[in-house]
Amino acid sequence: MRTAEAANNVTDMLEQNSGRVETGVQFVTQAGEAFVASAGETEKAAQLLSEIATASREQSTGIEQLAKAVHDLDVVTQQNAAGADDASSMARNMEQQSSNLSEDIWIFPLAHRRSNPCIA
Repeated sequence: MRTAEAANNVTDMLEQNSGRVETGVQFVTQAGEAFVASAGETEKAAQLLSEIATASREQSTGIEQLAKAVHDLDVVTQQNAAGADDASSMARNMEQQSSNLSEDIWIFPLAHRRSNPCIA
């Protein structure tokens, strides 16, 4: 009877251990699946980070081009302003010369102007 009891106990223990082993196998399988899923998500994250880095480089290049265009516009604006100042100075100079010429013309006698129909 002791032998039968011992055999039953051993059988019970084997069944319990077998159930525990099955549970352990299920946990290991789930952990493996989780690691595979995690690796896939890690690859996706790496791909997204790579795309973000590429977009950042492109944006940086665009900003550099924009800064150069603004600089070029500033140079042209300064050149235009200098040209406008020069034109204004020339206009004042021409106005002064015109005024001087008008004064010089009045030096000639008035009688001379009446006798020449082109001047009158």
